[in-house]
Amino acid sequence: MLTKEYITELKHRGEGDIAVLVKAQRDVGAIVFILESLGQLPENFQELDEFFESVKQFTRIQEKFKKVVI
Repeated sequence: MLTKEYITELKHRGEGDIAVLVKAQRDVGAIVFILESLGQLPENFQELDEFFESVKQFTRIQEKFKKVVI
């Protein structure tokens, strides 16, 4: 279960953990919760590019799925 505390812990640990967490999500609501829970990012947040790439990949997959379902 995702909690704000868990997301904060991953954010401070770094090591690409936030990006991995986003890639594992299959629900838009969960990704929105992660984004809302991140709060202010530290200056040395190195995984930002990987994190946003994960979000973009999820969005592309979701759009393809919508086309197939509709």
